Order: sequence, then C-alpha cells, then structure tokens
Amino acid sequence: MPASAHAAIIDRVARTVLQPLGLRRKGRSRLWYADHGWRAFFVEFQPSDWSKGTYCNVGAMWLWNPDPNTAWVFDVDRRLRTSDGEFASFDRDPTRFEDLVGVMARSAAAAVTDLREQFSTLASVASYYAADSLIGWSGYHSGIALGLIGQETEAERRLLAVTAHADGNPIGWLAALGAKARAMTNLVHDAAGFRNAVQSDLAKKREALRLYPTEIQLSGR
Repeated sequence: MPASAHAAIIDRVARTVLQPLGLRRKGRSRLWYADHGWRAFFVEFQPSDWSKGTYCNVGAMWLWNPDPNTAWVFDVDRRLRTSDGEFASFDRDPTRFEDLVGVMARSAAAAVTDLREQFSTLASVASYYAADSLIGWSGYHSGIALGLIGQETEAERRLLAVTAHADGNPIGWLAALGAKARAMTNLVHDAAGFRNAVQSDLAKKREALRLYPTEIQLSGR
C-alpha cells in the first residue's frame, strides 16, 4: 500500500461519519470542524512522530480568542480511546487500523454532539468555568462569557485577576492576555461597548481561521 494509505483511510472514514453531522475538513489536514458562530467544535486525527497511525482529539474553541497567533486551540478537550488504547497503529494491521479509525470517528461524532448540547449558550460557558482558576485563558474566557450574559461584577473580578496574574510576566502571550483582559475590564460595565469589542475579536479570529463572515448574536444567552 502507498505511504499515504493511512491518511486516505482516515479521510474516507471521517467523511462518512463526520460530514453528515455538518463537520467540514480544514483543507487537506486531519482536522474537521463545525462552525457555530461564537464557538466551534472540532475533531483532530493527530499523527504520531514515531509511527503511522492516529490519536483522536475532540474539542471546543471560543472564537472570541484575541490572540492573532493562535489557530485552532482546545479550550475544552477530550482524547478518545479504543480497545487498543489512545493510538491506532497502521503499521501493525491496516485492516484493524480502519476498524479502529471507525470506532474513533463514531466516538468523536458522539462527543461533538455532547459538546454542542453542553455549550449551547453563553451561560453554559460561564457555568463551565465557575469553579475554575481565575488566571490565564480559563479566567479570560470566563470573564468574557460572564460579561456577555450581564454578570458584570463577576466578569470584572475575573478579568482583573487575569491582569494581576499577568502583570510583569516575561512570557509574551501571558503579558498580552493580561493587557487584553485589562482593556475588556474597562468596558465591562458598558454592555454595548463590551459586546462590540467581543464582536470585533470574533470577526478577526473567524477571518484568521478562514471561516465565513456571519452575523453573530451575543445577546446574553
């Protein structure tokens, strides 16, 4: 079989299982995504550095992410397993590999369905982070979701915590996140201004990911 046979198997199985759910393949990559406006859900058939085969990761991303350098990131992530473990090997048995990829794809389809239901509203994102750390990306995403659903005081508290943690940090991305959190804190009690800033970040991120421009409702749901 040709060297790319395992990639062809992944593509064929993914098209059969994931495409009917509305997922699309990103170019010629192993990533399949479903665009839901302010969030996206995706399935990644992750290669190994050591042998032919695949892992399978399922995730959600909040598309208000303001970092211009990030592509697809797992704000929520799950790694799937089969009876052979987390990695499906092509080298050992190509027929077995196709069976395992089928198991992965069907499990991924179920996981995407679950994530769509779990994160159907902005309030569900805020709830997801309710007991989480107030620093880094989890604190930022929590603050944005809370601000969009009208919980300005708690949003302000969380965004300020992100800024305080990042102040003076030599790590570039963390310092930038702190500065962004500070800017959003200044808007949090201006509902229209806060929404407009999030809409601007959404538009930029969607353009960077080559997603279609669309009108996105951020109405406190």
